[in-house]
Amino acid sequence: MDKKAKDILFKTYWTSAGWTNDENRKTDPVDFDYAKSKGVMFDPFSIGKTELVDNLKELVNKISKDDVSNAFLCSLTNKQFELRSAIGSYANALRVVNGDTDKSWDLQEKYVDEDLNVLNFERLKWGGVRHNCINPLILGLNDVKGLTFLVNN
Repeated sequence: MDKKAKDILFKTYWTSAGWTNDENRKTDPVDFDYAKSKGVMFDPFSIGKTELVDNLKELVNKISKDDVSNAFLCSLTNKQFELRSAIGSYANALRVVNGDTDKSWDLQEKYVDEDLNVLNFERLKWGGVRHNCINPLILGLNDVKGLTFLVNN
């Protein structure tokens, strides 16, 4: 992961005193574009429930249980917190694509202008914290798709 891009994301949401106040969460457009080009920050995300579930199905079908297990183990040995969320994301994605309608899910008909940046910050800093939300599943599983090179090196 690009260190400069990660620093840009972290400075947007975190200070030495903790969370940055909402009114101070500003990212210079040039910095944002840089972090976005490195896959660390994102434009606002809008998607319907059907498309979201279809995307999760596609991701789950592309990822093996071994890849998810390896991502989790890699996160423990390399302290790559962003990989730690893969195991929970995979299990929860399976629940969603298999039709689990548990009331604890925050599964909406439509998501409009969702802020994936704060979710990515939480995933990189703590391994993810919003386990009842659907959007972090896509972030957590997208890293696993390209994980083979990390595990095999």
